[in-house]
Amino acid sequence: MAKYSPQFVTYTGDAVADGRDQGLWEDWFEALQEYWLTPEGYLIPILPCLGNHERNAINYYKEYLLPGNEQWCSVNYAPYLHIICLNSEADISGVQLSWLKGDLSKYCNCTWKVAFFHEPPYSSGPHGSRLDIREAWCPLFDKYHVDVVICVTITITRDLSL
Repeated sequence: MAKYSPQFVTYTGDAVADGRDQGLWEDWFEALQEYWLTPEGYLIPILPCLGNHERNAINYYKEYLLPGNEQWCSVNYAPYLHIICLNSEADISGVQLSWLKGDLSKYCNCTWKVAFFHEPPYSSGPHGSRLDIREAWCPLFDKYHVDVVICVTITITRDLSL
């Protein structure tokens, strides 16, 4: 990651195999120190969201300090980019949906709006699509002109030499 030196990275969950295991978090952050340092020696900022492997464990909240309730939040990057972090592993309706409506309404005039979360509303992959997310969140993304939605990508590789 340091080779590209991005301003920040959104991370769509599953940073570790089991969020309850502090040793896995320590390994994760040790690898960040090795591979995510800029040439100037700064750690590339990460804006993460919860995946199913984090298991909503307390360790996640100890490792990251996020605004709001830390399960879903938003940040502005410069006056033109609004970034929305959602939690597809929690109830997507109710409080989170109300918050999303309010947030999108508040920042409706922002030039660029990006949302990210773990489980995709549309997928041809092995886990399939989350129809409930498609029905609850996607109409809001359309209504408020969210420009980009980022979800987890599963890459399956195999050794072709076999």
